[in-house]
Amino acid sequence: MIFCKKSNLNKYSGINKNLDTAIQFIISTPLAELAMGRNAVDGENVFINRFDYETKEASSLLYESHLKYADLHLILSGQEKILVAPQDSLNFVEENKLEDYVGLQGEERAAFNMDESFALIVFPHEAHKVKCIWDKPAFVKKAVVKILIEN
Repeated sequence: MIFCKKSNLNKYSGINKNLDTAIQFIISTPLAELAMGRNAVDGENVFINRFDYETKEASSLLYESHLKYADLHLILSGQEKILVAPQDSLNFVEENKLEDYVGLQGEERAAFNMDESFALIVFPHEAHKVKCIWDKPAFVKKAVVKILIEN
């Protein structure tokens, strides 16, 4: 898991070639201009999901984890809290291998307050709960870069 200023993402180049592709794309592309939905970067290796939503009470949401893809979370406008916990401390709820998704529930261990200035990278098997209210409900514009880590 990596939490940093968006402006410092380039310091994490060299970890994985697909992460490098994602970082270079983020640095060189105005993300606010991305179309809603899935945006291609490098086929199935790197793509971006662009979406908007209202934040919700954390208690109404599940943790999620992924089997093959890392998520690089970028807030384009608004703010949210992202909760994290060790996956093995949470209870299994559901799984969709086709969507690379595992749903979990349990107690938070840490939280990241996210706005336009930060980036959060969660790797496969790192549980995270997104779309949580930070201090008040907010409308969020977001891009999540999906980065293939494990085949």
